[in-house]
Amino acid sequence: MSYKGLPLVLTAAFLLASCGGGSGSGSDGVMTGDPLSGFSFDTPPGWTQGPVMSRHRSVFRFFQSPVATSYIMIARSYANGHRNAQLFDRMSPIAICGGHNATFVRRSGKMLSIHYSHQASDMVDSTWGKVRILAYYYFPTGATPDPAAESAIRSVCPNGGG
Repeated sequence: MSYKGLPLVLTAAFLLASCGGGSGSGSDGVMTGDPLSGFSFDTPPGWTQGPVMSRHRSVFRFFQSPVATSYIMIARSYANGHRNAQLFDRMSPIAICGGHNATFVRRSGKMLSIHYSHQASDMVDSTWGKVRILAYYYFPTGATPDPAAESAIRSVCPNGGG
């Protein structure tokens, strides 16, 4: 399995690490476990599940598109992070999981980094009690977003519903 674009995703993961904690915590404060533990997620058809990573106080899971140009990253942290609207092209309130409040965020490559101007991202940011779930979809700048991936990042829901 090739993860050619994984450096971009890892960069984003490390930047998110300051957002808070994840699904479990070791004595050193590093989060462990699967970020989707206790949550459902509709993986797009043909996409493959990649590694789980822990970094500081967040935990991440990756998914790769069949053509290896797009990625989904699910991050879990404590619900104490904040968003800086200046970093995004667009932010708007949406409802997921049967009416639960969430925020949709779009960033073009120029908003990610000069080094990753070939990538864009869409994100759904949701909070469930003390848990914050960030579902990112990274795709090539200028490409039409994959409807199945767009639907997938909106599909995160606690097991048993919202």
